Amino acid sequence: MSRVSPTDWSHFARGSSSLRVYLLGTVDFQAFQALQEVLAEEVAAGNGREGVLLACEHPPLVTIGRGGSLADIQVDDRGLASRQLTVRQVPRGGGTWIHRPGQLVLAPIVPLDRLGLNVAAFRDRLCEAVRLGAEELKIPVEQTTAPAGVSGRYGQFAFIGTLVRSWVSHYGLYINVALPEGTTKPVRWGAADERVTSLSDLRHRPVAMPTAREVFVRRLAAALGYETYHLFTGHPQLRPTWRKSYVHTEV
Repeated sequence: MSRVSPTDWSHFARGSSSLRVYLLGTVDFQAFQALQEVLAEEVAAGNGREGVLLACEHPPLVTIGRGGSLADIQVDDRGLASRQLTVRQVPRGGGTWIHRPGQLVLAPIVPLDRLGLNVAAFRDRLCEAVRLGAEELKIPVEQTTAPAGVSGRYGQFAFIGTLVRSWVSHYGLYINVALPEGTTKPVRWGAADERVTSLSDLRHRPVAMPTAREVFVRRLAAALGYETYHLFTGHPQLRPTWRKSYVHTEV
């Protein structure tokens, strides 16, 4: 692992086998989507194993994946507005999820064919990275009843929703590190019998975002077969998003 200036990637030649990791802070979802598209085109144009990993958090938002629907949202427009939640339908796999600061988003943009992975194997690698990372943080994991994700004793804390175009992956992992009380209430997440929790709740003490990010970035890079990765702070096409959030805790 090495840390590099966010504008100094000219030395990464096509055919490289390294992973560039961008630590982005809190990023508006629309800007995040646009950056993914730019980087996916760059990865697709290469001829080696070089990939990109975006690590960020999002302001309050609900996204509906291919496995979800508007029926999963259990409050009306007024209830969404009181929680400052916007709703977006997205082409990733997975269901309807809430995103807030405190949830770690890891989006690997990698050439699956050049890594020797099919879509099922890729999803398995994501789950493996989460399981090993959670165990490193002293959090036992259990088999989830949801279609894709990882659970602990009190419910599911990690969700997998991917999109693959021209063998390049988009979106990826959503790991609840520490979420305010009441965050999950307005949405039915995946399996009806699967509770939603966070790493901090499972560990019974706070898990710092920088600590979780370092562990899961390292585990994910290894799971995808990257022996080295390079850290960039920010990206020249993005500015961090700062927004005051009001948490609605009414049950």
